This record gives sequence, structure tokens and C-alpha cells, in this order.
Amino acid sequence: MTTQKMAEHKRYTFEVFCKTVLRNKARNIHKKLNRIEQREVLFSDMPAELEAMLCREDDYDLTVRIPIKSNGKKFFVENKALAAALTILLPKYREVLYLSYFMEHSDSEISQLLDIPVSTVNNRRMSAIKRLREKMRSEDEN
Repeated sequence: MTTQKMAEHKRYTFEVFCKTVLRNKARNIHKKLNRIEQREVLFSDMPAELEAMLCREDDYDLTVRIPIKSNGKKFFVENKALAAALTILLPKYREVLYLSYFMEHSDSEISQLLDIPVSTVNNRRMSAIKRLREKMRSEDEN
């Protein structure tokens, strides 16, 4: 067999292999889509009883919420002991807790907002949490 015929044979064999792989992959995708279509139930097609079982409403007693102010920003806390402990904290600690837990900012974002180093943000948050724990434990003991 000549070199040219050998190269042509390899090319032909590779093309057949590629076509086979693509055809099998397409079959698998179609089978998968058919399985999904058979098992899938759209919410619009779902009976009301079943839909009611999937839904849940949260119960919040909004009358128990205690407002806390921090640097002109107002946020609400539902736990009286936590609210009392937060009001005792220094504003710089309260601000870091507010931005971190209530506004869900990262340490780097808080660092940029307050114009302080990231390590200071972390230290303030840890100190604030430690003070909150101490205050709340002392209230629990009383």
C-alpha cells in the first residue's frame, strides 16, 4: 500500500469514527430530552392541590420588630436581647455588623465603604460579636 493510499485510508477511517461519535452523541441527547419531557411537570399544568403542597408562606410577626439606628441607617431586629446588646455597642462596631449581616457586604466592600483596612473590618466584626455574646450571656444569667 502506498503512502498516499495509507494517508487517505487513515483520513477516511477518522471521518467515519467522528461521524459515528457525533451520531451517538445526538442519539443520547435526544433520549435524555425525551426522558426529561416524560417526567417533567410544568407548574402551569400542576393541579392546585399539589401546587399548594409545594408552597409555604412565612409567618412573621412584624409588631415584634425592634428598630435599631446606626449612622443614620435603620434596621430591624426581632430578638429583644439582641436589640438591647446592639444598642450598647459603639457605632463603629454596629456599622460593621450592619453592613456585614444586614446588608450582606463582603469585608472588602465594607473596607471600601468605611475607608478602613480589611483587617480592621474583620477585627471590628469579631470584637462586636464577642461583646454581643458576653452581653447576651449576662442577660440570660439574670
